Amino acid sequence: MNDTQGYAAKGNVIYQTLNNETIIINLDNGRYYSLNPTASFIWDSLAQNATVQEIGAAFSPNGNGNASAPSDAIALFVQQLLEQELVTPVAIPPRAPFALDAAATKFETPQMEIFTDMENLIPLDPIHQVGAMGWPFPAREK
Repeated sequence: MNDTQGYAAKGNVIYQTLNNETIIINLDNGRYYSLNPTASFIWDSLAQNATVQEIGAAFSPNGNGNASAPSDAIALFVQQLLEQELVTPVAIPPRAPFALDAAATKFETPQMEIFTDMENLIPLDPIHQVGAMGWPFPAREK
């Protein structure tokens, strides 16, 4: 993973972060996920186009990115996101590195809990097949 590699949520993925917990739903396979606070911070940082290195630097004691253990754990977590088809790699255009504030999040191993109990039902729900007109479609006037 390099300094210009970013990750974006796939189009079939919806998510919400509340109280340092992120819930993610993959509408294609019906699985949903719960992220612990560190994993939630990583997910939200990826949504801001942060790189793995920038996220690792946010957790290093002096902010200079020398903490390899957090960066290794972050890279492993991002690999899990890729394997679960929740994110896709994207190139980040050249820009100045930016600092993330992880002060409110104590670093712990990022964890993702996977739930499969709804994987047969969620893909059947037509709500995720909403077009530009919304759903349900309004009745046409005659």
